[in-house]
Amino acid sequence: MMRRPSEPRRAVTAYFDERAPNYRAATGHGPWAWLRRREAEAVLALAGEMSGLSALDLGCGAGFYTDLLVARGARPVVAVDASQSMLAEITDPRISTMMGDAATVVLDRRFDRILLAGMLEFVADAAAVLVNARRHLADGGRIVVLLPPDTAASRFYRLFHRSHGVDIHLFDPPGIEALAATAGLRQTARRSVWPLALVCALEAR
Repeated sequence: MMRRPSEPRRAVTAYFDERAPNYRAATGHGPWAWLRRREAEAVLALAGEMSGLSALDLGCGAGFYTDLLVARGARPVVAVDASQSMLAEITDPRISTMMGDAATVVLDRRFDRILLAGMLEFVADAAAVLVNARRHLADGGRIVVLLPPDTAASRFYRLFHRSHGVDIHLFDPPGIEALAATAGLRQTARRSVWPLALVCALEAR
């Protein structure tokens, strides 16, 4: 079952604005770095070939996955986030950045690959974000989502965020499939990354 957050969007944005200057360093050490490395392997595996393909990192944060898209040869690469402070951490000139709400942002093109990595749990309406991502998906393209499953470990992850004034969604496989169907998408692959992540590949129906 999908959990609904109780905090408004501005609380989430303020939370990440505050952490932006140290976010890259914090995620590059210790258990967080170990977990991110394993999650990234699953994300990139499900994203598949990217060289020469256009890519959108929707809810990009400080650009961890955006950098990986560029390193894998994706061109052009666009990064969108609601936090201007997070976007300011992205300095690679090969990446175009735009501040916007993932559920409503309108871009001037469609993309072969779209990543939603670690952001759906923070939004008020995950279905609306997926619908908007689908609008920006090129024919034959693929969306890859990284999100927390509804497990005991993820409930501790949710408690961590609650202690900082932010509530998050947790997802189960039937809920993910229902969200995908609402957006006109179908799940084509899924990987579990212990202890805190599910990675799903979605394509147009």
